[in-house]
Amino acid sequence: MVEIADLHKFPVWENIPEDLLRALVPYVVRKRVDKGDCVVREGDRGTMVYFIEAGFFKVTAHEDDREVILNYLGPGDIFGEQALLGEARTATVLALEPGSLLVLHKNDLLHVIRRHPEVALSLIATLLRRLKETNQHLAYLAARDAAGRVARALADLARDLGETREGGVLIPRSRLTVQELAKFVGLTRETTSRALKILENEGTIRSLKEGLFLPGEVLS
Repeated sequence: MVEIADLHKFPVWENIPEDLLRALVPYVVRKRVDKGDCVVREGDRGTMVYFIEAGFFKVTAHEDDREVILNYLGPGDIFGEQALLGEARTATVLALEPGSLLVLHKNDLLHVIRRHPEVALSLIATLLRRLKETNQHLAYLAARDAAGRVARALADLARDLGETREGGVLIPRSRLTVQELAKFVGLTRETTSRALKILENEGTIRSLKEGLFLPGEVLS
């Protein structure tokens, strides 16, 4: 059962009166997902907006029959906002591990927005942040060599996918493979592997059995 405290985990609900949240709670559904589950599919017309409660998700799209990884999302993130406009999904979202989502029908969310426009402003801020991150990512891809592109991507992904460990952050292999990293930075798998080797020799990363470890001084 979803409770008000569950909604408070998401900044979008921070300033919403308790009575409205209490009325909204019965319409929020918790959805469990397993690793590999496709939550939304590119091109579909959806009616639901998703709030990530637990787990990590990969956002992909296709360009000239080639899969491109656009982003990674984790707890506290929102996706599926296109449903509010009746637009087709622009990307596919896949679960990287078992997780939990809070799901709300667009009509119920629109009802809240009409009463509290600040919710719309919060959603817009989320979209603008993602756009800024995407533009920064593209700028780095254009301006850096392979090792530099991979290093920058790993620093960003450490924030989105990483687990804090003593002395740094670990990105588990279950959340990021070399092939997926290659798709994210726009390089071949072979070039990405060579770049990882260069970074490891430089001490920028450490390749461990459980994943890639980034020392704290690299992230600071």
